[in-house]
Amino acid sequence: MILAGFALATCAGLACTAMTNVYGLIAMRMLQALGGATGVAIGRAIIRDMFDRERSAQMISIVASAMAIAPMISPLIGGLIETFFGWKAIFLFAATLSFIVFIWTWRTLPETRSRDSELVARTKFFATVASLVKNPRFVGYILSAALGSGAFFIYVGAGPHVIITMMGRSSAEYGLWFIPTAGGYIIGNMITSRIAMRIGLEWSILWGNVINMAGALAGIALLPWIDALGPLVVVIPAAVMGIGNGVILPNAIAGAVSIRPQVAGTASGSLGFTQMSFGALTTQFAGHLVASTSGAAPMVYAMLAVGVACLLVYVFLLRPSRIAGRGTG
Repeated sequence: MILAGFALATCAGLACTAMTNVYGLIAMRMLQALGGATGVAIGRAIIRDMFDRERSAQMISIVASAMAIAPMISPLIGGLIETFFGWKAIFLFAATLSFIVFIWTWRTLPETRSRDSELVARTKFFATVASLVKNPRFVGYILSAALGSGAFFIYVGAGPHVIITMMGRSSAEYGLWFIPTAGGYIIGNMITSRIAMRIGLEWSILWGNVINMAGALAGIALLPWIDALGPLVVVIPAAVMGIGNGVILPNAIAGAVSIRPQVAGTASGSLGFTQMSFGALTTQFAGHLVASTSGAAPMVYAMLAVGVACLLVYVFLLRPSRIAGRGTG
């Protein structure tokens, strides 16, 4: 799967440079994303193949910390490449990286899927997904991953309008204000790497929710001082909730791919699909939410809403007493 995915990403990246209109470019970009997504989905499944449930959360948090660096530096790298070599060089650069990963995987990565997984894989895909969705714990994990990331997607959708349009800051300054959110996510993953093995997945997710709520409530408390604090009114809650997301997400992923380890790849892909679909809808909703307003309150209250929803998912589907009551099967 990884070899096929990165072969597609490499070819699509090269094809981007040959496109003569925006529609062809968008189509090739979609194929490039389709290929690159295999690295995220299958990478998580490989971790579950190699480690037990709690250890998987620790390893996923380390990988997620490294992945969080990409959004922080990629705009700068892309801008420099475009400035000195033109826009086509960006896609040549991406295609080259995809090809390097393809060769690296081919030469060094062994197959981690077990014989049991091979037997299960012969069943129908939709039947496997249906069996996962019928499990309340799996639903709880994927909803925690989606809602835990909600504050980030709201910030992506509404942040530019609030900081640039309403507060009159430059786009370059907005880029700097984006760093604390990514930094908070990295800190959250570092916390997970320390606590997941000690207190377990469900308790870690609870603490992530507590941090999420603290960030959202801090944003509400800071709203009266928006004239004095400026962008900090939205950056502080986004950064704190980024820490909460960094705690919730690795543990939710590890929990989801542990429900049926034989189909960890399917579980990981389903979680990623749900998370990104929710993110796409949330980003659009947040942008429309603040488009006709003159303050940051709608953005902050939207962050609070997704924080409350994530906490409710934990209470009704994931809290340890409920899990113990229904068993671990």
